[in-house]
Amino acid sequence: LDAITSDRPYRAAQSISAAREEIQRWSGRQFDPRVVEVFLEMPETIWTDLRREIDTKQHPLAYSAVKG
Repeated sequence: LDAITSDRPYRAAQSISAAREEIQRWSGRQFDPRVVEVFLEMPETIWTDLRREIDTKQHPLAYSAVKG
């Protein structure tokens, strides 16, 4: 999920909805179908809130690089 919903050098971050669709599309090939089933049963708001929390945290390594 994080790899899909995070900015990458080669593409912009995708929405949680788009990530859920991609995970469902690859169920049974790239992802365990039982895990996908449980993942899709979870409310999307859980992932939206988690993404927001991750995006607002300042990472110590990035901070130390800026501080020099």
